[in-house]
Amino acid sequence: MFTLTRPHSIDASFEQMYRYLIGILEPLAGYPLKLERGPARTSDAAVRPSRREDGSIEFPLHSSKNRKATWSLVVPPDGAADRQCTRIVTRFMLTCNRLAREIRQSSGIKDYLVRNGVFMWDDLVVSLTHAGGQKINTLELIAALRETLLFRYEERPVRVGVLMTWNWHSTSKYLSEAGCHVLTTRKPDDIQRTLRDSKALNWLADGTNSLLLLTPKGRVGGWFSISALRTPEPTADWSMVPHRYHHLRKLLVGEDVICTTSQTGELFLFRKDSVMKWTHEGWRRVSGPGITGSLSAYVPEEAASVLSDVAVDMSFRKRGRRLARAELVFPRRPPARNHAGRFPADCAHGVPGRMPDCRFGGCYPQCRSDPESSRRPYRSWRRGAFGRGQLREHSRACDQNQPGRPDLDL
Repeated sequence: MFTLTRPHSIDASFEQMYRYLIGILEPLAGYPLKLERGPARTSDAAVRPSRREDGSIEFPLHSSKNRKATWSLVVPPDGAADRQCTRIVTRFMLTCNRLAREIRQSSGIKDYLVRNGVFMWDDLVVSLTHAGGQKINTLELIAALRETLLFRYEERPVRVGVLMTWNWHSTSKYLSEAGCHVLTTRKPDDIQRTLRDSKALNWLADGTNSLLLLTPKGRVGGWFSISALRTPEPTADWSMVPHRYHHLRKLLVGEDVICTTSQTGELFLFRKDSVMKWTHEGWRRVSGPGITGSLSAYVPEEAASVLSDVAVDMSFRKRGRRLARAELVFPRRPPARNHAGRFPADCAHGVPGRMPDCRFGGCYPQCRSDPESSRRPYRSWRRGAFGRGQLREHSRACDQNQPGRPDLDL
């Protein structure tokens, strides 16, 4: 829960709010972001983002009206080269600066975040591609499908898929050519009422094999199957999208939107150029550069692609595993015995005068290979079984080097 630690200072409250919001913005941008204190503002003129010498971009953030404090939101060079990242951060900068002009006291910060926190992030995500009435309809669709995350049918979570299109003429033609079945309703009904009254729709429109058709006015206009389109066509920017959704890209034309929910409490928002995911922690970016390039530095490219697919599938199913890269290392050959059937006097670790078979590694120098001195009691540092740094008397004789003894554990 967001709490202001210095409510008496409006500048300190704004800085704390920015740090809190940037923590939510980072998963959406896809790159680490940094907040720095900027110089005092000398005028009320708008300051535009600027690029630094190292390739990073700094976005100015302001304090309340008539205050001179400023901050810089720094995007690293990798994120500065990503157009989607810069567009998201630019929208965030405009939202924060508009918010700074409206808030006069520290109490107004928390009041705004409590009332408009969820809508602010939904509006930021949708406004990247939609405006006006299209944006409002898309926001209503997201709110309707977010409610279905709480629905249960026969003790199982409900999953629904919906296509909102403004290009149904071209989309229906494509579906007919692909052999998909399309059924239209006699009377369009509201999407929220339909989802609440008929929870069994998840058997008909699961978001993978079939979808509901939604008109731009938020009415359910039909149903169609997309099983005939389920052919794998992997692309680099969709490498982090679960495979069961890759065929949905063929249906996205212009500003069309596909919203699907999963049984693990996630909502996916598919658009032609981007894929976002909403969870209880907020919005996250899914499309964009994947982890295949990073894995290729350690394993072959084919193996990196397989590991990336496995990681994405396990993440979608909420099953955690640890993937490790193992190297084949041949064990060192033990030292040969001397003519008396004993090992050399030096330790296997290269320490002169230590027994080669001392498993505790702390024998006194008198524990040598001769039988007389090896039967004296000794002390050792044993860190594992008896605690760190604890001394223990060993009255056991160091007679492992006697002839006829089996090979030692080195």
